[in-house]
Amino acid sequence: MYLHILDFNVAEIDAKQICNVRNMLGYTGIYNGIPVSVMEHGMGIWSITLYVHELINDFHVKRIIRIGSLGVTQHSGKMRDVILAVAVGTDSMTNQKRASGYNIATPATFSLLHNAYETAKIMNIPIKAGNVFSDDLYYDPDESLISSLEKSGVLGFDMEVAGLYGIAQQFNIESLVILTVSDHCLTGEETSAEER
Repeated sequence: MYLHILDFNVAEIDAKQICNVRNMLGYTGIYNGIPVSVMEHGMGIWSITLYVHELINDFHVKRIIRIGSLGVTQHSGKMRDVILAVAVGTDSMTNQKRASGYNIATPATFSLLHNAYETAKIMNIPIKAGNVFSDDLYYDPDESLISSLEKSGVLGFDMEVAGLYGIAQQFNIESLVILTVSDHCLTGEETSAEER
């Protein structure tokens, strides 16, 4: 079974709003006979952790696929590349709290990762898979961060993957993050807000 890469106009889906808690909108509808829910989660590890916790415990969600963006930290990375987040590191304390103070890498669910990769190949979508990093600060003052990530082979960084993968591991649900490069941290290139 392959993960469906959705390419549609929202008007094609018979969807209804199911929540608006804290102004984070959630919708559920049917696409090609498959129930699909879409929800906002805010910005940062703390925010996504809050909403995913509620999705799991209040709505009994068992699988979450996040679509987002990241800043690429490798010279081989290009603007608008699509990246599958295999596993994630972070400077946040959230996942340490789940692991008795240890820094334990949190991964994607392999079956979702594999299906997304195979589907992209079938659809002739160039895709990369690798490790990413979730930063706790949007404007991080650590001037060595980018070069450290580059040297470690980390493909890029965002602010949410570690929150999702950590809580998915805690509650034993399936999770995957698919990211598009919106900024190149080494060349200074960036997409516009409209493109994103």
